[in-house]
Amino acid sequence: MTKLKVTSSLVIGGLLLLGCGGGSSSSDTNSPQGNTNNGIEKNVALSTNGALAAATSNANRASLVNDGDNTPNNDWSPQNLDDLVGITFDKVYAVNNITIYLNKANNQDTQLEVSEDGVSWQDLSYTGDCSTLQMSGASGVDAAKIECGFSSSKALKAIRYRILDGVINNSTDSLAIYEIEVTGK
Repeated sequence: MTKLKVTSSLVIGGLLLLGCGGGSSSSDTNSPQGNTNNGIEKNVALSTNGALAAATSNANRASLVNDGDNTPNNDWSPQNLDDLVGITFDKVYAVNNITIYLNKANNQDTQLEVSEDGVSWQDLSYTGDCSTLQMSGASGVDAAKIECGFSSSKALKAIRYRILDGVINNSTDSLAIYEIEVTGK
């Protein structure tokens, strides 16, 4: 019998998604479990850094938000109200910046949520934690971005982007998320 070690999990809409690794305890610096990162900042949301992306709809495209490609047409789009796309990191990181690349910069029909443990969630708009919140770009094919910089690092295990209203994929004003970058160490 093969033993699997759960290295990350993400709960979306009551569905628990698990990322599994092998049963070894390797200290290889290329593996998420063995990479200490030596205090150097990196994009902790990348799948190549051990992060797991999942979504409540259009799930086959969820991994496009953490593949390192922030170009248009390489995206995840919601299908229903209250849909979300999320990323669970391989461990808790000291995060200082979150950048979301999308096709609409100033979208009030969404919310960005963060979690220290992957279970309890906090809407960033209510915390006042974004000391530098910038929304730039134009709607349409030109990529826009939302950037949240923290005045001091925030311990995070996961992030998710929730669709509240009016930006569903079947409308002409639909939302497309190209990439979610989370800088931490």
